[in-house]
Order: sequence, then structure tokens, then C-alpha cells
Amino acid sequence: MHALLLALLVQGPIDSAVQLVMRTQHIAGLSLGVARDGHTIYARGYGERDSLTHESVEAGTVYRIGSLTKMLTAHVILTLAERRKLDVDRPAARYVLRFPWHGGVTVRDLLAQRSGIPSYTDSSLNRYAWHAPSQLVESVANEPLEFPPGTQFAYSNTNYALLGMIAERVTHRPFEDVLNAQLSALRLHHSRYGDQPDEALGYRWDGTSFVRATASSPAYAYSAAAMSSNVPDLLRFLRDVKAPYYGLLQSEQFGNSVWYASGNVDGYSAFAFVVPSTGEEAVILCNEDQVDLAPLALDILAALQPSGESPGFGPPQNEDPRTSAAVKARAESLFAPLQITLLEFLGRETVNGQATVTYRVTLSNGTRALLRAPLTSDGSIGEISITPL
Repeated sequence: MHALLLALLVQGPIDSAVQLVMRTQHIAGLSLGVARDGHTIYARGYGERDSLTHESVEAGTVYRIGSLTKMLTAHVILTLAERRKLDVDRPAARYVLRFPWHGGVTVRDLLAQRSGIPSYTDSSLNRYAWHAPSQLVESVANEPLEFPPGTQFAYSNTNYALLGMIAERVTHRPFEDVLNAQLSALRLHHSRYGDQPDEALGYRWDGTSFVRATASSPAYAYSAAAMSSNVPDLLRFLRDVKAPYYGLLQSEQFGNSVWYASGNVDGYSAFAFVVPSTGEEAVILCNEDQVDLAPLALDILAALQPSGESPGFGPPQNEDPRTSAAVKARAESLFAPLQITLLEFLGRETVNGQATVTYRVTLSNGTRALLRAPLTSDGSIGEISITPL
């Protein structure tokens, strides 16, 4: 599909979804961008980067990006491996002085979040104070591994703090300098370690108004979450990300494998995804504390789906209007007194002879959930299970 036509088709659904999320989640400002095959098809800023001066957000506004930092840290490590500064299949203890755990943990285990090492962000460390990288690791050094290295997945910020320390050890330079040099080489000119003078101000909603969030220390976030960036830079980076997609997580959506990352630091929330099979990618950045941007990302994915499969504005493929009406009636009683503002059919599947339908519901307070219901032999619905989003 021609990029201009695709941009026109996605603009309306995306704008509507953004406005709903900003209103219900109380977001001061938000920037997003959507690309396909390396070409940006839609980019826009919404709201304000400063609620006092009412300075508007632009598509290129800079934000702190939290754990989206991890995919850039992974790039640093893989680049050093290409330059033979390190070997990702060697024990991490080879590159870290006084490594607290046994030698079975490899650098690749850290990259893939399969080390079993506990996360320092679950410790009692003060996130507003300055910490040396070694202090982050030492805060959980007395904790045992949660499982044998390489056998399971468990998200841990300590993995990526250790990767930053490894980069420092093999280059004999501070991680900040190593990362910023890589960002410059990638021509990500609005990205850097730490804060930037022109970034959007971070906020939290106190129930009635926006309040400046107290910024956590970049030293606490370190190589796991200390970067600031903007939408165009991150879209440019995602364009060249390749398997095994270290620093991202995997999900299955609309029949495609989606690799994504989310980030939250005080006053800022971020989300990014890439769909390798379709060449689609998106980045969402905002200056509001602890916002789950995954539902908005799903709306963007939905807007990008081919429109020719279901002509006109009829129900999606496989949707039975009678089943949808029954699910809505049952959901209305389950969620009362909240009202259902949107019920979306996501699909129907049959496993071992049992048919199940899945819907996404949006409630009047902005809450979203997945609803799954089995279909009985006479076509009626069984008990609905609810999964919060």
C-alpha cells in the first residue's frame, strides 16, 4: 500500500486512540511515530511538554525513555563483540571484578535475561541517590540465583547493569561515553545517556492536576534505563534491529511475531515495537508517570492491519453479532456500575473441539481488559474470564 494512503488510513484511528488514552490516563504530552519498511508514515505530538508555559509537544520532543535503554545497551555489547573486545558466550565473571555469582552466567545470558540474577530495583536502594554501578550489583549480591543460568527467562535490571560494567571494563571508559559514541555513530543526534536540556518535563497526576515528578537518578537507572531520546531517533534505530532482538520482549499479535519494549521512570513512560514480518514499527513516548502504553500500541497495530480482508464497516472476520451481543450483555452486568464504551472482537479459536471467543473491552473509567468466553454446543456463551490489560 502506498505510504501516503496508509498514513491517511491510520491517522483517524490513531488520533482517536491517543485522545482517549491521554484523557483517561491524564497525560500532559505524548509523541508517537509509525513507520513501515524504513519510512515514517505518521508522526505527531499531542499535548504539552510544559504544563505551566503550555509549550506544545512535537513529534521530535525528547523524553527520558526508561527501559527502552536496554536495546541500545545490547547494541553496544554486540558491537564490542564484533570488534572482538569480548565474547558473548564467555562467562560474565571474566569481565566483571568480584562477580558475586558462579561462573555459569554468560554475557549472552545477561543479554537474553536468562541469568537468574535478581533485579537490583527490587532492593531497598534509594532511586533518587547517586550510586556507583558496583553498588547496584552489590545490593543483591547476597541473593542466590533464581534458577540455573540459561534455563529460564526472568526480567532483571541487574543483567543490564552488569552489561554496562562489562562495556566499561573492556573499553576502559565510562559507560556514558561508550554509549554516546555509539549513538553518534548511529546518527541518533537527539539521543544520549542521561537528561537533555530541552526534554519534556516529567509529571504525575495527583487526582486534580499535573505535578512535577521527582526525577530519579540516572546513576540508579545506569545502563538499564538512563537514556533520553525522541521518536525519530528510535524509529531510525528500530529499522536496523535484527534477531535475536536483545533488549526487547516477544509477543504474538494479529498472527505476527511482535518484538517490543516498555519503559517507566519517574515522570515518563515509553513503548516501542517492531514487527519483522511486515516491516512495521512504532514508538510512543509521554511525560506522565507509570502509564501502561501497551493498549495504545495494540490500537496502532490494529490500525495497520490490511483493510481489504473485511470490506466496508461490517463485523470482523469470524465475528457472530449474536455472540457479541451476548458477551456485551454479560459484561455489562459484570462491570456495573461502570459502562462499556467499546467492545472489540479479537478472534475465535477452537482447541480440542472447544470454541472460544476473545474480546477487548474499554470501560468508562478508561480501564481495559480481555474477555474470553467458551461457546457451548447450542451457540450460547459460557463463563467469561477477565484478564486486565
